[in-house]
Formats: sequence, C-alpha cells, structure tokens
Amino acid sequence: MAETKADGKQLQSDVRRIDGRLDRRFGTNYEAKETQNVRSILGQQAGVRSSRVLKWPSLKTDPDFDRQMESAEASGAITENQSDGLLLLDLIVSGARTGTLERVYARIEVSITANDDDVNRAADRTDILRRVTGGPVMAAVIAPRVDEPQRALAAQREVAVAVHPE
Repeated sequence: MAETKADGKQLQSDVRRIDGRLDRRFGTNYEAKETQNVRSILGQQAGVRSSRVLKWPSLKTDPDFDRQMESAEASGAITENQSDGLLLLDLIVSGARTGTLERVYARIEVSITANDDDVNRAADRTDILRRVTGGPVMAAVIAPRVDEPQRALAAQREVAVAVHPE
C-alpha cells in the first residue's frame, strides 16, 4: 500500500513537471506569434496604432530605446536594477493612440494562461518605463483567454486586456 502511494506521488510529480515543460513550450510559441501580430492586436483592442516593438527577448532591443535607458540610468532617473528589470519584460512597444498623434509606450505581458501574476507583472514597472521614455505608458496583457477574476484585477490595476486566440 505504501509503495503504491509513493508511486502515485512520483507519477503526479512527473506529470506536473511535464505539464510545466509543455506550458513553457506552448507559451514561447504563443509569445512569438503574438509579437508578430502585436501591431494588429494593439490597434484593434487597445487603441494603439502604428506600433513598433522596442524590446522583445528574442530580438535585439531598439537602439533608440537603448539610448533612452542608458540616459535614464546615467541621470539617476532609474537605478541599474530597475533598468535590468525592464529588460526582463515580455514586450515593450511604442505607438500612437488612435485618433491622435500622442506617442504611448506599452508594457506588455504575453501569456498562454493569463493569471494574477501576469496582470501584476504587466502593471509593475510602468512607472520605471515612464521615467525612461518621458511619455505616457500603458500596461497590457495579451492572452487567448482571460477569466473574470483576472479581468477585474486588470481593471483595478489599469491594465488593458487583449484576447487573441492561440
């Protein structure tokens, strides 16, 4: 009996590990697809047009954005740790708000399974990004589905939600 319980616990552990690996693989593929489609997604669902990706882990950071980060760090507007934190974000995009020429910077979290952590990560560091860019900043989560509790948290934290299928 004890051996069967131990085997069952080992099996559960193995399934959780494999599930985590699959989630990461699907998440990486979803993130790449959404990054390619971010202009359309932001235009349709977040009111940001003519956007361009400034930072994505799989791409070299935009040189102008790099200079803004270096300048903000050199002037003391942000710390070295805050600069490093910005570089850990999924996406940073700049664009124009629909109907205006106002430039806006978007801090975006892309997730295959949007949860509270994703919403909070999207909201966190927007002030740091504002200090780097000197412009208005918005936070957003892009996911194939966002449940009501996360939508409520997003509204509370002023995070735009863009639902885009896998």
